[in-house]
Amino acid sequence: MSEMMGRKSARRMTRAEFELATSHMTMADSLKIAAYMFLVENIKLSEIAESSGHKQQSIQRKVRAIWLSHQSSADTAPEGWVTEEVSLPPEEMKFVQKLSSDLRVILRAKNENN
Repeated sequence: MSEMMGRKSARRMTRAEFELATSHMTMADSLKIAAYMFLVENIKLSEIAESSGHKQQSIQRKVRAIWLSHQSSADTAPEGWVTEEVSLPPEEMKFVQKLSSDLRVILRAKNENN
């Protein structure tokens, strides 16, 4: 992940995707905020490290763990869901991906409340 140092993230997540990916993780609030700034707000890692007091390496490790969690949850459809392959224009695909992410967050919240 050394390619991240001082750069903005090529990896981007929505707020809902971030919340879903981190919902089962334990981490310091300040480190979670730092990872959020990098993955969701697309702020440079060097700027985040400077303002948060965390080392870039610590933020990178947490970002990597969150990204792997995100990829894992994105690859697995919840029970009862249908998986299809579709071809859409980029803007419409972003809408569908956000909808899927938001629905996963809602489903997880419902399951946690039961």
